[in-house]
Amino acid sequence: SFYSEKIFQLVEQLFSWEIKIAVCSNSTRKTLNLVLEKLKIQNFLSSTLSSSDVEKPKPSPEIYLKAMALLNLKVSETLIIEDSAPGITAAKLSGA
Repeated sequence: SFYSEKIFQLVEQLFSWEIKIAVCSNSTRKTLNLVLEKLKIQNFLSSTLSSSDVEKPKPSPEIYLKAMALLNLKVSETLIIEDSAPGITAAKLSGA
């Protein structure tokens, strides 16, 4: 689909600029892996976190803070792109 193609192009471009990319999802690991496989972006990602990787799901910022720690990034070096209200709240609470 058009949406999937645009996601692939964006992730591929960011990867080519050596920007670390993490996907942080409230989905289960199984669902997250299926989506990433469909989008064909797994090889561009530095990290993926699912609901099973945190104690508190979004809107808690835990998943984003954990991703930043895994990638050794400061909050000031992090940009979060979100598509849901709980995710936007979590992003804001993370300080990114």
